[in-house]
Amino acid sequence: MRDLGALVEQVVPGSKVRYAEGGGPDPRCYRVDCSKIKRVLPEFQPQWTVRKGMEQLRDAFEANGLTREELLGDRYFRIKRLRALQAGGRIDESLRWTAAPDLALAEAGV
Repeated sequence: MRDLGALVEQVVPGSKVRYAEGGGPDPRCYRVDCSKIKRVLPEFQPQWTVRKGMEQLRDAFEANGLTREELLGDRYFRIKRLRALQAGGRIDESLRWTAAPDLALAEAGV
Protein backbone atom coordinates (compact mmCIF):
# COMPACT_ATOMS: atom_id res chain seq x y z
CA MET A 1 0.00 0.00 0.00
CA ARG A 2 1.44 3.32 -1.01
CA ASP A 3 -0.52 5.56 1.33
CA LEU A 4 0.25 4.89 4.99
CA GLY A 5 -2.55 7.25 6.02
CA ALA A 6 -5.13 4.97 4.38
CA LEU A 7 -3.64 2.01 6.23
CA VAL A 8 -3.85 3.89 9.55
CA GLU A 9 -7.54 4.51 8.89
CA GLN A 10 -8.02 0.76 8.43
CA VAL A 11 -6.07 -0.23 11.54
CA VAL A 12 -7.36 2.43 13.96
CA PRO A 13 -11.16 2.32 14.22
CA GLY A 14 -12.80 5.71 13.84
CA SER A 15 -9.60 7.43 12.71
CA LYS A 16 -9.49 9.95 9.90
CA VAL A 17 -6.17 11.06 8.48
CA ARG A 18 -6.00 14.70 7.40
CA TYR A 19 -2.99 16.21 5.71
CA ALA A 20 -1.74 19.66 6.59
CA GLU A 21 -2.40 22.36 4.03
CA GLY A 22 -0.25 21.67 1.01
CA GLY A 23 0.60 18.22 2.35
CA GLY A 24 -0.28 14.76 1.19
CA PRO A 25 1.12 11.28 0.95
CA ASP A 26 4.91 11.15 0.78
CA PRO A 27 5.72 10.92 -2.94
CA ARG A 28 9.17 9.46 -2.34
CA CYS A 29 9.76 5.79 -3.06
CA TYR A 30 11.33 3.60 -0.39
CA ARG A 31 11.49 0.38 -2.34
CA VAL A 32 14.21 -1.93 -1.14
CA ASP A 33 16.09 -4.52 -3.16
CA CYS A 34 15.83 -7.77 -1.18
CA SER A 35 17.42 -10.00 -3.83
CA LYS A 36 20.52 -10.63 -1.68
CA ILE A 37 18.59 -12.04 1.27
CA LYS A 38 16.57 -14.19 -1.11
CA ARG A 39 19.77 -15.47 -2.66
CA VAL A 40 21.69 -16.00 0.62
CA LEU A 41 18.76 -17.22 2.74
CA PRO A 42 16.27 -18.70 0.28
CA GLU A 43 14.04 -20.11 3.04
CA PHE A 44 13.69 -16.76 4.83
CA GLN A 45 10.13 -15.50 5.01
CA PRO A 46 9.58 -12.10 6.65
CA GLN A 47 7.06 -12.22 9.47
CA TRP A 48 6.55 -8.50 10.03
CA THR A 49 4.65 -5.93 8.00
CA VAL A 50 3.89 -2.24 8.28
CA ARG A 51 0.32 -3.18 9.18
CA LYS A 52 1.52 -5.45 12.02
CA GLY A 53 3.68 -2.60 13.33
CA MET A 54 0.70 -0.25 13.30
CA GLU A 55 -1.42 -2.84 15.07
CA GLN A 56 1.29 -3.31 17.71
CA LEU A 57 1.40 0.44 18.36
CA ARG A 58 -2.40 0.68 18.50
CA ASP A 59 -2.57 -2.21 20.96
CA ALA A 60 0.21 -0.73 23.13
CA PHE A 61 -1.50 2.68 23.20
CA GLU A 62 -4.79 1.05 24.22
CA ALA A 63 -3.16 -1.26 26.80
CA ASN A 64 -1.47 1.73 28.44
CA GLY A 65 -4.50 4.00 28.28
CA LEU A 66 -2.78 6.60 26.11
CA THR A 67 -5.33 9.25 25.26
CA ARG A 68 -5.48 11.40 22.15
CA GLU A 69 -4.80 14.46 24.29
CA GLU A 70 -1.67 12.89 25.79
CA LEU A 71 -0.43 11.71 22.41
CA LEU A 72 -0.85 15.17 20.90
CA GLY A 73 0.46 17.01 23.97
CA ASP A 74 3.96 18.21 24.73
CA ARG A 75 5.27 14.87 25.99
CA TYR A 76 5.56 13.31 22.52
CA PHE A 77 6.07 16.40 20.35
CA ARG A 78 9.54 17.83 20.82
CA ILE A 79 8.68 21.30 19.54
CA LYS A 80 5.67 21.51 21.88
CA ARG A 81 7.87 20.37 24.79
CA LEU A 82 10.50 22.97 24.01
CA ARG A 83 7.87 25.70 23.77
CA ALA A 84 6.39 24.64 27.13
CA LEU A 85 9.84 24.70 28.74
CA GLN A 86 10.49 28.15 27.26
CA ALA A 87 7.08 29.42 28.40
CA GLY A 88 7.89 28.18 31.89
CA GLY A 89 11.25 29.92 31.84
CA ARG A 90 13.15 26.62 32.07
CA ILE A 91 15.08 27.06 28.83
CA ASP A 92 16.10 30.14 26.90
CA GLU A 93 15.93 31.02 23.18
CA SER A 94 19.09 29.00 22.53
CA LEU A 95 17.46 25.97 24.24
CA ARG A 96 19.84 26.09 27.20
CA TRP A 97 18.61 25.38 30.71
CA THR A 98 18.02 28.51 32.74
CA ALA A 99 17.98 26.57 36.03
CA ALA A 100 20.16 23.75 37.32
CA PRO A 101 19.59 20.83 34.92
CA ASP A 102 18.57 18.37 37.65
CA LEU A 103 15.93 20.76 38.96
CA ALA A 104 14.74 21.65 35.48
CA LEU A 105 14.51 18.01 34.47
CA ALA A 106 12.62 17.08 37.63
CA GLU A 107 10.15 19.93 37.13
CA ALA A 108 9.77 19.01 33.48
CA GLY A 109 8.82 15.47 34.48
CA VAL A 110 11.84 13.95 32.75
